[in-house]
This record gives sequence, C-alpha cells and structure tokens, in this order.
Amino acid sequence: MKNYLYGIDFGTTNSALAIYDEDSKEIHSTIIIPSLIYFYHQIKGIDEQSYVVGEEAIIAYLNDGMKGRFIKSIKQVLSRSSFTETRIHNKKYNASDLVAIILKELKSKADELIGMDCKKAVIGRPVFFDNDNIQQDTLAQNRLKKAADIAGFTEVRFQFEPIGAAFAYEKTL
Repeated sequence: MKNYLYGIDFGTTNSALAIYDEDSKEIHSTIIIPSLIYFYHQIKGIDEQSYVVGEEAIIAYLNDGMKGRFIKSIKQVLSRSSFTETRIHNKKYNASDLVAIILKELKSKADELIGMDCKKAVIGRPVFFDNDNIQQDTLAQNRLKKAADIAGFTEVRFQFEPIGAAFAYEKTL
C-alpha cells in the first residue's frame, strides 16, 4: 500500500490539493477548484445533496435563477469572531462547516484518484490571517483545523504559505 500526503492551499478564490506520493517523493496529481459553494433554493428530495461546490456552484446558481445561497470568499470569515454561524435550509453552518465542505470536495476527488482514504494533510496558511492580531489568527487556525477534522483528516500540520512557496522555488534550482 502506498503512502500519500495531501498538500492543501485553501484559498479565497481557488483551492488546490496536491497528492504527494511519500514513497516515490513525487507529486501524483493536482486538483484545483474554485472556493465556491451554492446551496440550492429548494431541496428536491430528502436524500438529495443541498449544495454543490466549485464550477458546479456557478452553473447551479445560474440554473436555479440565482435564488439560493451563493457563498464565496469563505476564507475571509475564518478570523472574524463576529461570524458565528449562518442558517441555510434550517441548518446551522459555522465557519469550519463551510470550509469543510470545500475540503471534503477536494479530499473526495483526490481519494478517488489514488483509490484510498488519505488521512494526512499539510495545509498552507498565511503568516497572519488578519493584520497581526494574535487572537484572530489563533481563531482562524483553530477553525481551519476543525474544518480539516470534519473533512476526514486525522493528521494535520500547517505550513506558512511563504515557506511553502520557498520550497517550491527551491525544487526549480
């Protein structure tokens, strides 16, 4: 059985996941999706999913007559203590729940590619989520960690984005 690790960049506009093969020390695949969620105006059936993610969110939003909830820039609420929850179809969603929806989508696509359930992730994070405010920064990282837990990751580490960029550059030298 191969050993994989997912490298995740949860972004304001787009989110990316790189599948890293720890045995061969190579990138297996990369997945990029827009960081968008659309909750349908009405749910058709009890078993039907109430939302879609990424490019599908844009299409569904337009096809649904722009009546549902279109959510973008979710990363921006991670550090805001004023954001506690939103209600959609009588269900509460906090910041971690919303981020987890996108992380689950990325994880699901990646797991399908490798044919297994990968539990390990290194998630990029800004040096400061919000203007050098330690409390807001801690809140944001805790929410991001909880979202990763909800998405099914059990081994999560964080890496500052500038350091991740430096590692990528170093490989080109």
